[in-house]
Amino acid sequence: MHQVLLIDEIVRYIFDICDEEDHCSLGLLARCCRAWKDPALDILWRRLPSTAPLFCLIPGVVEKDGTFSIERTVDVTSEELEPFYYYAIRVKSIVHRHQRAVEPLLISLLQTVSCPGHVHILPKLARVHISVSNWDALTMATSLSDKLHHLTLDLGFNKARTYTKGWSNDIVAAEYLEKVARTTSLQRLDLRGMALGPDRLNRILTSMKSLRVLSLATGKSLTVNTLTAIAVLPCLSELEIHAGHIDADEFADSTTVHESPLFPSLEILHIRAQAPLVDFLLQKMPSDNLMRLTIEAAQPVQPPSIWASAFSLISDKTCNSLRELTVEHHMDPAIETDSNSDNILPRANILESRNQFTIATLRPLANLPHLRRLVMETTVAPDLCDADIEELAKWWPVIEHLDLGGLLSDIECLGELRKSRASLRCLQGLSRLCPRLDTLVINLDINYADASDAKPIHVPLLSRHPLRRLTMGSISAPEPLRLSQYLHGVFPSLIEVEGVLAHEEEWRMVQSTLHDLQKPRGSIDTLAKSNLSLQNSLRR
Repeated sequence: MHQVLLIDEIVRYIFDICDEEDHCSLGLLARCCRAWKDPALDILWRRLPSTAPLFCLIPGVVEKDGTFSIERTVDVTSEELEPFYYYAIRVKSIVHRHQRAVEPLLISLLQTVSCPGHVHILPKLARVHISVSNWDALTMATSLSDKLHHLTLDLGFNKARTYTKGWSNDIVAAEYLEKVARTTSLQRLDLRGMALGPDRLNRILTSMKSLRVLSLATGKSLTVNTLTAIAVLPCLSELEIHAGHIDADEFADSTTVHESPLFPSLEILHIRAQAPLVDFLLQKMPSDNLMRLTIEAAQPVQPPSIWASAFSLISDKTCNSLRELTVEHHMDPAIETDSNSDNILPRANILESRNQFTIATLRPLANLPHLRRLVMETTVAPDLCDADIEELAKWWPVIEHLDLGGLLSDIECLGELRKSRASLRCLQGLSRLCPRLDTLVINLDINYADASDAKPIHVPLLSRHPLRRLTMGSISAPEPLRLSQYLHGVFPSLIEVEGVLAHEEEWRMVQSTLHDLQKPRGSIDTLAKSNLSLQNSLRR
């Protein structure tokens, strides 16, 4: 064996790859040689999908009809538990998704088990995912460790547990979180489902001073007081929160006692809310801290004009720091059924101009010179012309990913589509003004100024632009050869082109032709003949 394969760091790097591609091979590698045994076992046992593998290490434990029990009348000695300790100390991540039936005697045994020199059963446990309908002592005992830094807790949204069982399940969850808050330096908490008693949760979150990442997808069980409690956490740098039901004025009243800025260390924010709450949060946060912001408009979604104030505050408060901005503005169309048929008739009022983002509603975002990624996830395509797109291209000189959203193909079900006011010529402005652009999603009218003109459209000689991926929304079918030639002239590095599903075959031809154009010895005449043949086959 080569001496390099005995270097621990190199072996562990190789075994990490094996863990991703062929997890079962680690057991074989552990038996190959003494030098590989511990590294292979460490990686094999570091992530457990359940507690079942641990049960099998305890002498006398059997599984019958889905229930684990211990078939012995005498106590298990420490010596007999050495195999259990040998592997338990390697576990760094565990998942509890299914409550396992375990006899009380075995639960009692496991509650008293801990690795020598340690307090907990799994002393190196760093990550826990709990998603079970009913907790038990075993779940709690195998989910605690001084090393715990990432906890995912899914309480579910089943209201039946409240009515039939009281809050017993949530009480257990609260007790567990209180133990975590007291005994660990938890850095990340993902909490989903109906939150446990709000007052108790507030106290728990307030005590988690070391928390850096928090995700609260708890629906309407999130209270104003809970939001206030997490707003003053000193180390919190990343937050995802669903607060569409929170009233901005009520939240403002609850924070009057806090003179210092809210969320003092926050760098990443994903918030589902109404515009007034986003406005207030941005006003109260320190300037130039946020680097990544995602705003998800809560239902009922308000028109884009309502968000003008929030957009202005984004520019004012994050001018020097913001690198990524995502705006999710999904309107829920009212659906009605034709009484004379089975056809579903969506109401077209969602396509009204007041529901479209325009250059005027986007202009407040002009003062973000360091923006690298902008995503507009909208139900209705923004109403932009060539001049508008050239204007916004000047705002963000270092933009790398630009998604102007609302692809026309996404709203075909909403009735008659309107042609985009932007044309292919706006791509030249983007190529000239956004030299780092790598990915572009945009709605365009891909028909040329004069469709009867057979001459190729002139494309000025441009430097080799780095754009590699382009997605275009258009109600028209492309002319594969002409479009490919044009795109290749503007974006010589382009390798992926996509369009609407309604013209899937034509867009596939555009992609194929573009690849041929990039070949050093590609012939335009050959491409034209190939393209004509493909078009004829489509007509047939």
